[in-house]
Amino acid sequence: ENERFMPLAGWSSKHLMPTERKTWSSRNGSGSVASISDVERDLLPPNYSWQGAWEVNVLNETDKEGWAYATSFPDLKFPFHSGHGPGPMSFVRMRRWIRTRALTVQPAEIVATPKAAAALRQRVVVKPGESAGLISAVVGPVAQSELFMRTITSKGPSEWGVDVDSPEGGAWACMISGAMEGSEVTRVVDPTGVHRFIGVQVEAVAVTSDASAEKASYCGGNDDDDDDVELFTIDASAMSWRVVAVPPHRIVNESPRTATVTMYQGEINAPLVAKAISMATVTPGSSLAVHAVHPDLPYYLKVALDDGFDAMVPKNRLLPISPLSVQAIAEAKSADSFDIFNPTASSSSDDKDESIDVITLASADGRTAVLDVRHDFGFLSRAPRVTTLSAPVLIMNKSGVDLVIRTSTISSTSAADDDVVASTVKFCQTRAPQSTRGIQILRECAIRKAPRENEMLLLELGIAAAAKDLKLSPGISVDERELLRGAVVVRARCPDESIYSLTVRMESNSASKSSAFSSQVIIIEPHYVLTNQTGDDVLIAQAATPESSAVTLRAADANVPLKMRTAANDGIVCIKLPNSSWSAPIRLHSITDTALKIPVYSSAHPDEFQLLSLHANVSTLGVSKIRVSVESRAQAAIIVENASDVDVIAFRQAGAMNDDVEPWRLVPPRCAKPFAWARPLDAQKLNVCVVHNGSIQNVAYRTYDFENLDLSTAEEVLPALPKPKIDLGEGVMQNLDIDGGDGVYFDFLPVARVHRRGVRIIRVDAVSATALKKRNRAVKGMEEKSTEIRFSMSVGECSVALVDAAASEIINCSAGGLGVDVLTGVSAGVSRLALAINWLQIDDMKTGSAFPVIMRVLSKNLRKHTLFSMTMVTKTSADLGVRVYPYVDVNFAPRPIQVAAHEPLVWRLVDFARVFEQDDGAAAGLATNETRLERVDVPIAIGTLAVSALHLRLRFRSALYARPKRAMPAFLVGVSFVNIDNSPLHLEPFRVTEVRALERAFWTTIKDSYMRQVARQALALLAGVDVLDSFSQALGQASAGMAQLSFDKKFSTSMKKTLGGAEAQKADSIKTGITTGSEMLAKGVFRGVTGVFQKPIEGAMKGGAVGFAKGVGKGLVGAVTQPLAGGLAAVGRTAEGI
Repeated sequence: ENERFMPLAGWSSKHLMPTERKTWSSRNGSGSVASISDVERDLLPPNYSWQGAWEVNVLNETDKEGWAYATSFPDLKFPFHSGHGPGPMSFVRMRRWIRTRALTVQPAEIVATPKAAAALRQRVVVKPGESAGLISAVVGPVAQSELFMRTITSKGPSEWGVDVDSPEGGAWACMISGAMEGSEVTRVVDPTGVHRFIGVQVEAVAVTSDASAEKASYCGGNDDDDDDVELFTIDASAMSWRVVAVPPHRIVNESPRTATVTMYQGEINAPLVAKAISMATVTPGSSLAVHAVHPDLPYYLKVALDDGFDAMVPKNRLLPISPLSVQAIAEAKSADSFDIFNPTASSSSDDKDESIDVITLASADGRTAVLDVRHDFGFLSRAPRVTTLSAPVLIMNKSGVDLVIRTSTISSTSAADDDVVASTVKFCQTRAPQSTRGIQILRECAIRKAPRENEMLLLELGIAAAAKDLKLSPGISVDERELLRGAVVVRARCPDESIYSLTVRMESNSASKSSAFSSQVIIIEPHYVLTNQTGDDVLIAQAATPESSAVTLRAADANVPLKMRTAANDGIVCIKLPNSSWSAPIRLHSITDTALKIPVYSSAHPDEFQLLSLHANVSTLGVSKIRVSVESRAQAAIIVENASDVDVIAFRQAGAMNDDVEPWRLVPPRCAKPFAWARPLDAQKLNVCVVHNGSIQNVAYRTYDFENLDLSTAEEVLPALPKPKIDLGEGVMQNLDIDGGDGVYFDFLPVARVHRRGVRIIRVDAVSATALKKRNRAVKGMEEKSTEIRFSMSVGECSVALVDAAASEIINCSAGGLGVDVLTGVSAGVSRLALAINWLQIDDMKTGSAFPVIMRVLSKNLRKHTLFSMTMVTKTSADLGVRVYPYVDVNFAPRPIQVAAHEPLVWRLVDFARVFEQDDGAAAGLATNETRLERVDVPIAIGTLAVSALHLRLRFRSALYARPKRAMPAFLVGVSFVNIDNSPLHLEPFRVTEVRALERAFWTTIKDSYMRQVARQALALLAGVDVLDSFSQALGQASAGMAQLSFDKKFSTSMKKTLGGAEAQKADSIKTGITTGSEMLAKGVFRGVTGVFQKPIEGAMKGGAVGFAKGVGKGLVGAVTQPLAGGLAAVGRTAEGI
């Protein structure tokens, strides 16, 4: 039971908020309801009843009325602990009610006493589907006992079985004399007076090699029969004897619909006068055991199917399913008097003990279904009998829409040889039919009669519509020799003139007993099926008119059929992701198991793109099941690598006549960029050129073909890339013969295509092949050592944990896919640093934490998206007075990054960080005696700086019970009323080129840009904060206290100055509150994230390996406390302005 406290009103469940749990709930607050009567029914199993009334469960952790208290409901669940007592901060409470339930219906006692107790040798109870052993005196070649049988149900045991041949119901015993094989039937009467018949089979199974039979043969007495009859003499002592209780008759349903069967039974003297004795339903693929009919009397069957197929044709027809009923109809002198039995419908199979019937069922709306009925009467007179219902021809509708069909038969022609018939897909259009006769609606499935020998079934289909809008396809020949190898695609026109492509194919029913009785299964399903695995809603439209024909594919949609607006360009679509432009046209039926990756651009810059990945399952001919997902551009199958030192390379897909179709992409020296075919319908050819004088307007380019590749070649040399020696004027270079006499105007850069781990790399080298050979010969003749140094390190997985004094883990930081590549000493003073972190997760190791995971990427597959990657190229300037960065690229994971903390974790980190206080104090004392070096604000030059978008989700949960007494009063008050729940923070990507400025001023500009973004999102951040009252001052003090816990003096001083210093000003408007609050939030997030990398470096510079370890600890502590302090300050300042 749950209640909330309201000032001046007290405790009541009526004070519960609409977003909270209701009055009654489970122990953890889930499944809440308003009335306890709503859960009483669910808590009471069958055969149980309540004993007594509900009672309050009073425990040591509750008050005398059983209540446990807390500040908010997330902190309150059973079992309670000692911290759940009442207090001044108690706003919600919860108590437990209990009640006793008891079993009211006891299982009936099983008593199996025979008529003569002295004759009992062994008594066993055998449950359905199980077996039990009997002593050899009961069953075996020398058995001297009798075997009696009866049934046991929940209502008690039946009488012992009697002989069905005895009119007075004499005692029955199993035929076990000499343990001969055979079948019998016994009748039992259950406690309710219902008669049940049980079939009993005695079987012999060989268990040793001595069971081999001796064979003898003799010629039969029939002169017309020249076959020899083989007799076997069985060694009974080497056999295992088994008694099996089975139903005398079993109805098997192999059709796709639920069948309702009614049993009719006649008499020996009047076999054609039958009355109903039982009725039951049989689901598809299951069977029904029939115990109600007498096996030695004539009995019949009446069948109905679900979906309205209630009447057999003719209306009152009965189907004979026993030997006596079949014989009675055959001996009738006139069949006209017995039309309801339809004796001419039966036919014999190759097995003399089996027969086949065909029945037709009709519905009230004119639809029909046809079933094959197969009877197996067994070899012996009282052997178990089986009646099987199956579908001769089954038409399955898996399109997701209502269809209309019409079937007919035509004479079949001779088929081609199997070896020359290839798998094909044929296409046809729908059209208005000349007549609507015989057209029926198809929702799930339809059952049709199998065509006769030398006949073929024709199928016409279309989309269900009004008679005036109805359109059907031409007749599709349902020829097993053709459809099992191919398929037919019907472009069905809908009433709104849209096109729905449907595939018609055939499967053989392997569940049939033999090929003579197997059904033909015709499946109608969509030609294109789409599944969205991007995690976001996407738009899909016909390529010709994307804006007017767009439909939304939801994030959770799976196996959605594709509809086209018009018949033109069927299967050619465009796809649009959120915040991106439309993709180029995609031909869906050309997608195979190999993923088709297409770039989609989120900005105007050609390097800012994601890969739209399309995988197709084409295992079923004529059906393309396409999965749409999003990958990082780093997963592209082609990489253009510029290995030169000074030249800039440009590339794009061939066929783009101008930049509006596809712009050129630039690759700076010593860099590489991924590439994917933006226009999959065009030729897969790549244009590459060298940028001349900062322009690509007057250059000559090469075209490299990717359509006919030799997959066995790991590396191949391509035609060299021309680089102009001189400027010959606009338009001249493009008309020169670069491989002929005009080649004197060019230098040539070597180009190679490398195949490595499924990726094609186009590598442009720095010098020509001839110059490279000369340089290699010169290097071999020299003994001087190269100054180029390269350091590469790759870490598969690693883990760093903070451990307290009790050797208990506080937090655990796990990371994987760490890579570092440093290259220095390259010519012209060029160095490169590449850093990548594939995945990172920080866990709170305290049991019962509200947020077990502190930081991770919000993705179902944690390792699918790279968390962080950076590539930085530096170059030494000529005057050493400028820091040159030709290229810097920083990428974060495209999915949101969650930063969450539970208050108990903060205090554990505080205790851990105290070990650094003494060392920091001593270091500060030493620093006062040393000369402080002022940092020089040097100029920097940046060629390209690109930073991707960063998505954060901030969460914090306070916990009053876990707060230590030494906590500051302001912190105690402020955090008690603050819970941050999934507040989003989105930082947009940015890109700058050709920058020359002072270093401090440049980074101040970047920081201001981020702060303005946070300011625009301040109200959205405030909406995710749970503030129960106006406590802006307490929040400010709590933020200042939290800043102190981060052990970052610069950050702590900045927060104090803004919040409580002499220069601090009150936020007198919402604009001021949002501006200053967002600035503090940006500082907290920025310092917390950068501190993880900065603190270990600073520690290593000051104290070596020990300092590095301390820096790791400080960085991880700051990663939690600094964003927390910034968030509290932002909420407080915004609330103050409001």
